[in-house]
Amino acid sequence: MLRAEGIDTRHAVVDPSAPTGLLLRDSHPSRAIDVQYYRAGSAASRLSPGELTAEIVRGARIVHITGITPMLSGSAHQATLRLLELASEAGALVSFDPNIRLKLGTPGEWRERVAPLLARADVVLAGADELGLLQVDPSGLAGLVVIKHGDKSATCGELRQEAFRVPVTDPVGAGDAFAAGFLSGLLRGLPYEVCLREAAAVAALVVQCATDTDGLPDRAGLDRALAAFTGASAGTGETVHR
Repeated sequence: MLRAEGIDTRHAVVDPSAPTGLLLRDSHPSRAIDVQYYRAGSAASRLSPGELTAEIVRGARIVHITGITPMLSGSAHQATLRLLELASEAGALVSFDPNIRLKLGTPGEWRERVAPLLARADVVLAGADELGLLQVDPSGLAGLVVIKHGDKSATCGELRQEAFRVPVTDPVGAGDAFAAGFLSGLLRGLPYEVCLREAAAVAALVVQCATDTDGLPDRAGLDRALAAFTGASAGTGETVHR
């Protein structure tokens, strides 16, 4: 499935003595979303620094890391630190999303392992509540800081992007979608204002679908969505290819 999505799996490591981590999500319109993680003792939790080589990041322009990996285990934490070193040696930008999940650790544990990593990132994508829990002052970070707020807006310095109003089927995955949209714009050298707008558009498309990935657009799909969200396509009707 990963290869079908164009993901390079050459560096995937198989641990025959450990299970694959599992996430179960109960999402229904009439009740609160419940997510259960079964990651303890998983193969991913056994990730170690020795399994990471320079080849993994060779040619990468951005290395994106979330706080979940270092919270899986002590060895996974050390592997994350090794990845930061490799990214720096390769000249790649480091993007970091805390992605806090308190089922993986206490607030104190998150502050101990994850908070220091934000200072080593070139781009930080974090919720205002996450920065508060980590006790990190965004003004003290050297990298570019994008903050997602409780009202679903996002800011980057003085720039502010409101969320696009769409019917929400499942909000899980919105943060990852936002990151994908922002980093895609960054890779293409777009102004931060446009990166924010594309990030909000990708997130808006994903929350309308029942899974984290079904709503992810290709380039043409994102352009059509942006035209619709911003009113640029008003009166043009639908495009039908036969």
